[in-house]
Amino acid sequence: MRSYNHLHPSSMRSLSIVPVLACALALPARAQAPETGPLILLLPASTRAMALGNAWVAGRDEDVVFYNPAQLIGARPGFNASVARYGSASTLGSIASVYAAGPLSMTLGWGVQFVDFKTSPDVPYPYSPAILAMPGAADAFSMAATAAGAMVYKGFRVGIAGKYASDRVAAATSGGGPVWTRHDVLLGDVGLAHNLWTGVAGLAVQNIGRGWMDGAQRINVPLQTSLGWSASKQAGELDLGIAGQVTARRGWISPGAGIEVGYGWIEGYSVALRAGARRTETNAEHPVALGASFNADRLTMEYALQFFDGGRNAHRMTIRWR
Repeated sequence: MRSYNHLHPSSMRSLSIVPVLACALALPARAQAPETGPLILLLPASTRAMALGNAWVAGRDEDVVFYNPAQLIGARPGFNASVARYGSASTLGSIASVYAAGPLSMTLGWGVQFVDFKTSPDVPYPYSPAILAMPGAADAFSMAATAAGAMVYKGFRVGIAGKYASDRVAAATSGGGPVWTRHDVLLGDVGLAHNLWTGVAGLAVQNIGRGWMDGAQRINVPLQTSLGWSASKQAGELDLGIAGQVTARRGWISPGAGIEVGYGWIEGYSVALRAGARRTETNAEHPVALGASFNADRLTMEYALQFFDGGRNAHRMTIRWR
């Protein structure tokens, strides 16, 4: 929780309305997002971000490679691995790493995400996140691999990323063996970040690229622009953090925000509790999520819980080593 810039008390009070307003906007907004693919691009890419309303365009850890490549600068070099379970038959995994590379604060990062799930033949493509908590018979797989770099230019952090994303579905044939149908796409992200109001402001345009034709249907990629801000304040022995952002696609806007409260009893050891809300991709996802973390020197363990209709949940865990 000490990875943000510190706020003065007056700034914290005046700007704490940002996540409150974003959460209020997120709760009643249950209309579904436009259909896009691949599926992996619609899921929270970070355990910490999942618990903070997926508001991580101004975040500060290795997982910013999936949100805003400009924020690679300032992220401490390290490596993390995540695993999540959606319902009883879907598993998500991700790995990410950041390291310093040269002059102008050049920083490089990379990350891989994948989700293995099952679907029913009568569910039309493209898939939405709600499918991960639904039963199915056919094997399916979605993944994205991202490589990014960032540098400082005239006081601004600037970043660019390239990614390969794919959806694959196994359909049974008359011979009994599965045939994999795949949809592949190459995309790019650009990002900008700057210190603002004793916090950090971030702007990212993600998934820049063209969709594809699936038979007679045009499949669009989730081209989106995200603008956000994050900050923290140390209040006695507590670390208080807030993060908020608004993500816009054509015909759809998703606000999200989260609050984090951390406590450290000795140097290098701390715990944190998190809560956030966002406008979700589908009606089956609940807007509120919860999380927690434990830090012991160079090791950090994070947990997040997301809720779906029908009593189904998504549990996600990250292990980070610096």
